[in-house]
Amino acid sequence: MTIRFLSKITGVSKVKQVFSRITTGVQSVLAKKRLEDLLLKRTLERFDPPGSRKYAQKAPPIGKPWAPLSPYTRRKKNVNRSQKLVDTGKLRSSIGIVKRNMEGSVLQSPTGGGFSIGIKPGSKASKYARIHQFGGYAGVNRKVYIPARRYLGIDKTDIVSVQRLVNNIMKKSVQ
Repeated sequence: MTIRFLSKITGVSKVKQVFSRITTGVQSVLAKKRLEDLLLKRTLERFDPPGSRKYAQKAPPIGKPWAPLSPYTRRKKNVNRSQKLVDTGKLRSSIGIVKRNMEGSVLQSPTGGGFSIGIKPGSKASKYARIHQFGGYAGVNRKVYIPARRYLGIDKTDIVSVQRLVNNIMKKSVQ
């Protein structure tokens, strides 16, 4: 059995105009890198001192505070000066926008291009970035356990911020 629906569509040109504006709006998000900049900024803010921002030193996606420094690390470092994951700044400065053709990227364009926030290829911090993100044993003979202190990822507030940005662009496109 086949069911057919027939209807008369009026205002086709107006619909085309609206879709054209929406497409232009979405393309402007990609072209102007506004989403990239927003998500990169949010990721880098996680490295700020505790209490300076709502999500400073908290892991996405649930906002759980990063594990405290071990007693050994506190003795080894100047506790009043040191922040978690911020000794030299190499890890933070190695984070950037990673563009490539990939499925499952944070944002993917209709042409297949996408981006993620991650460790820049060839970065000096790439050797220890993974251990800080996921945790595990490190050091001589892998005797030191480093807890995961997730800094990459998207949380609910990031999603809300992206939705706001896209909605604002869409509203401007349709007006």
